[in-house]
Amino acid sequence: MQVPHPYDIEKFTEENSGWEHKNNSLVCLFPMPDFLSGLDFVNDIASLAEEEKHHPSILLTYGGVTISLATHEIGSKVTQKDLDMAEAITEIYNS
Repeated sequence: MQVPHPYDIEKFTEENSGWEHKNNSLVCLFPMPDFLSGLDFVNDIASLAEEEKHHPSILLTYGGVTISLATHEIGSKVTQKDLDMAEAITEIYNS
């Protein structure tokens, strides 16, 4: 599994608003207007995660959805798979 250089992770977070590199994970809070909108977003992410066989940690609250991505197979580090998933989740949010 390809582990990106720390510079590439930093560059990703600079270019993708909201994403942060914290505790060996990519983390982002996606604000939601209400709980049901957040649930719809979570369901869309779940479909993508099943398709990609790469599953984020998801926290659904009234004000938003927090996504955390790390690859557990290599000791919970950020891999290229996580960067790609973060990009796809952001695209879902923006659509």
